[in-house]
Amino acid sequence: MILRTIATKLPAPARSKLLMWKEAVSLWSARTEPCDVEKLRARSEVSLDRIFHSATVAGDWARWESRIASLGIPDGTGGVNPGDRRAIYSVVRQLAPQSVLEIGTHIGASTIHIAAALADSGSIEFGKRTCTTVDIRDVNSVEAAPWRHFGMRLSPRELLQELRLQDQVIFETSPAGDFLQIRQENYDLIFLDGDHSAAAVLKEVPAALKLLKPNGMILLHDYFPDLKPLWRDGIVIPGPFLAIRKLRHAGARCTALPIGKLPWPTKADSNVTSLALLLREA
Repeated sequence: MILRTIATKLPAPARSKLLMWKEAVSLWSARTEPCDVEKLRARSEVSLDRIFHSATVAGDWARWESRIASLGIPDGTGGVNPGDRRAIYSVVRQLAPQSVLEIGTHIGASTIHIAAALADSGSIEFGKRTCTTVDIRDVNSVEAAPWRHFGMRLSPRELLQELRLQDQVIFETSPAGDFLQIRQENYDLIFLDGDHSAAAVLKEVPAALKLLKPNGMILLHDYFPDLKPLWRDGIVIPGPFLAIRKLRHAGARCTALPIGKLPWPTKADSNVTSLALLLREA
């Protein structure tokens, strides 16, 4: 409590350094679970240029852009920014997975972009490509209406209904760790965007790897390479980077591929994203 009080009074760069120290300490004695990376897609098989400079994907996105914008999903809610949402759409649309698992639904901003991309991708019948999205709370609870705390008029399920994508998504309410441990289904793509603490990511990645289909991928949010700020605010969220580094030091043959700069704006007058793909080393 004292540390948290002190942190709130520090400038952003100092807060980030304090958080880095705290996260590093939390990992010092943390147990590293075995990582089977054989189902991960190889780094050599992924081209960021092909994903983010595809004329086909851009054309498909153009059909969704105004419809999604009309929903009035705000920025700055603690979720993914609008540029990252389009990046997530592009990843899913280009890679055309049959099944996606999202950890961290929040207000459903990334969820509807995943669902839109699934509806567009491949030749499989509409509705046969699905996204399972998991959150620790009931994001569609009529009584609690958590979306209203972020200025939203619609719940995540209602957003999907507005876009006629409700059949693409399955909602689950569960702590991420519990869900990943007991789930039996396998997925082509897993988006980890729940608890960003190093200790949580250290547990989630090995568990997520067990749920991957062959040639699958994990998408990370808030990955700050070498713990350097990505934007002028100086803020660094160290958890995902520290966790992946510890897994690699423990022998996991995986590598995080930061997406870096996108062809469109993201936040803070930049086109930089904190999204990264977790892939298998050659």
